[in-house]
This record gives sequence, C-alpha cells and structure tokens, in this order.
Amino acid sequence: MKKYINLVTAVILLGVAFVLAPKSPPEPWVNITQKVMPATVAIHVMVASGTYLGSGVYISKNGYILTAAHLFKGDESIKRIFVENSDGELVTGTLLRSDPKNDIALVKTSFFDKVPYVNVADPRKIKVGQEVIAIGCPHKLLFSVSKGIISALNRDFDWGSYNMLQSDVL
Repeated sequence: MKKYINLVTAVILLGVAFVLAPKSPPEPWVNITQKVMPATVAIHVMVASGTYLGSGVYISKNGYILTAAHLFKGDESIKRIFVENSDGELVTGTLLRSDPKNDIALVKTSFFDKVPYVNVADPRKIKVGQEVIAIGCPHKLLFSVSKGIISALNRDFDWGSYNMLQSDVL
C-alpha cells in the first residue's frame, strides 16, 4: 500500500511540475515541420501486382508534386495514382515526367485550389555536415519526420554516378 501511495504522490508531483514548468519556445525543427508537413503528400501507385507507397511534396500552387522516380518502378504499367494530402484527402494524380537516372519524377493533381507548397532548395548550397530533416512516408509510415545530417555530396553507387546526396536521415 505504501508503494502505491508513493507512486501516486510521484505522479501528482510530476504532473504539477509539468504544469508549472515554463513553456520553452518550439525548436526550429518544429516550426519547419509545421510549415512543410501540409505540403507533403503520400503517393499510392497502383499496378497489376499491388500498390507502391512513396512520398512527395507540392512545389507549386498548380498541383505539381516532386517525388522519387523509383516509386514508379518502370517495369509495370501504372493503373492509377492516388495522392493523399496530409489532411487525409485523396485525389488522383498523373505522372508527367520521370528521370530514373536522377531518381526524380513530377506528378500533377487537379487539386490545386488550396495546396500549400514549398520552394525547392538550391543543391549547390548544400554542405556536408548540414542538419536536415526528412518529412514523408518511409517504410509505409505515413507523414513521419526524421532529423539527420548530410553525410556526403556527389555519391557514386555500384549502378552508376548520379550526383546523389547521402544523409543519415531515415
């Protein structure tokens, strides 16, 4: 009984300490996430063998989305593309361009009357050691945020040289 009372007392004290603790201003990553998350989308690509899930981001108020070319696999016919906005709304999308060598693709939606969008960074200004965040849908985890650093620039891989950025962000 005494252990139970001590536990209750500790919980009450922690609760009071939490309520009395002054609120600190949000970290810069919180502010950035709050601005970018609404422009982030999940892209569902339906093919004959199933559905692939990837991430993208609106880059214009006209409904253009920047995403990864590997999402479209290239070897299967796309039946449909659905774009899921961060508020859960689903709209159809169309693959306009895909550049597998640079692993970049452009998708268009007709949903553009109220989309928030982000400006694309100038890759020439990115530096090794720079902190970055990734907002998207890795491993089918919708709308996740991870923080890391740029590990290297202009990475070459066994399958070719593609000017890739390496980061430790998941």
